[in-house]
This record gives sequence, C-alpha cells and structure tokens, in this order.
Amino acid sequence: MAHPPICRVCPACGFTKYLRVEPSRLIAFVKDRQCKECFTRYARPTPLWAKLFFICFGVLAIGGFLLSIVESLMNGNMPNPSAALPALWGLACINFGVISFREKVIDAPTYAQRKPTPRPTPFDFLN
Repeated sequence: MAHPPICRVCPACGFTKYLRVEPSRLIAFVKDRQCKECFTRYARPTPLWAKLFFICFGVLAIGGFLLSIVESLMNGNMPNPSAALPALWGLACINFGVISFREKVIDAPTYAQRKPTPRPTPFDFLN
C-alpha cells in the first residue's frame, strides 16, 4: 500500500474538514485524514518536536555506546558486543529524524480557490 501524500489540508481540493482514519505508516503521531468532500486520503507532517526528539535520542544512544567502548578500553577490558544494539537503534532514530525533515509537504489550494464542481441538472441529457 502506497503512503498517502503529506499535506496540511486536502491535497486534491483544499477542503479542511476530514475524517480520521488509521495511519498507513509504521510510525505515525496522529491518524491519517480522509477529506469529507472528495474522499482523498492524506497524512499530516511529522511534528517538529518528534523530528528533533528522534535525532537527539539517536545522538545520545550512539554517544553512550562510544562512552562504553572508551570506558572498557581504559579499564583494560574488551568492549561488550551487545552494547552495539543501542547504537543501531540510535542510527535508526537519526535516520528517521533526518528523513522526516526531508519529507515533502504538498501545498494544496485553499477551499475558496478551488474551482467549484458543476452540479448536474435534470436537463443535462439534452446537451
């Protein structure tokens, strides 16, 4: 299943009213949205605090790993290989944070700028 576009309002029509639906992404801080006007599904951008949290958490995890290696070597011990697991989690968190900063947010037209869809009339079949 393809991920929905990332937008603050409906990317198809600019309508601001929506229904909340289950997110299709693995990590999501809010539910996805479905436009009440045209039923287009879209997702909100990742919040700034979440992007910064993931990057800071990753840096701290890698820093802790490096400190444990230095401490082990200073004591004359071999570094514990299991200490690499938090560092891998740290790399994954940094990767997610950087990708979140690079996500493309679509600028949708406002609902007022959208061209109205002509409503059918009973006499359209004559044309």
